[in-house]
Amino acid sequence: MTEKGELSVIAKSRLDQCLEICRVSGDFLVLLTGGFGGHFNKTDRMYALYAYEYLVSLGLNPSNVSALVPSTDTVEDATMSIRIIDHLNPKKITVITSDFHLERVRYIFERVFNNRPIEYSSVPYYTDVKTLSDLNLIEQKELKLLSDTGCSSLGSRLPSN
Repeated sequence: MTEKGELSVIAKSRLDQCLEICRVSGDFLVLLTGGFGGHFNKTDRMYALYAYEYLVSLGLNPSNVSALVPSTDTVEDATMSIRIIDHLNPKKITVITSDFHLERVRYIFERVFNNRPIEYSSVPYYTDVKTLSDLNLIEQKELKLLSDTGCSSLGSRLPSN
C-alpha cells in the first residue's frame, strides 16, 4: 500500500482472486482484514476499507461483505476473524493469501480455527528472485518465531491450546 492509499500488486491479486471465487460460489460473505501498521498501511484509513472499495468498484455487492477487521498482522487476521466466523457459522471458509505467505497462514489459521475445515487459495506473486527470496526469508523467520514463542514479531499472540 502506498502512502496515498493505493493497494499494492500483491493486495490486488488477492482481491482479484476473492472476486473470482465469489463469482463462482454464488452464495458467500466476504470478511476483509487489515487495519493499520507501518509494514503495510501508514494512511489514516484502515486497509480493509481500501480492499472493500476496490472489490465494490469491480462489482462486488456491498451486502456480501460481512465485516472489516482492523487487524495489524496475520495472527490478528485469524484471532479477530474467529469471533465473526463463530457468529456467522459458515458452511465453508476460504482463506486467500499469496503463495509465499501460505505456509505461515496455514500454521496460524489451523491453530486459531481449531478443527474447522478451511480451504486455502494462494495467489502466485511474480517478482524478481531477490524480492521473492527476501519475502521467503521473512516468512521463515516469522514462522519460527510463532512456533517457538506463540507470538508474531509485532507481539500478537496465538491462543494457547
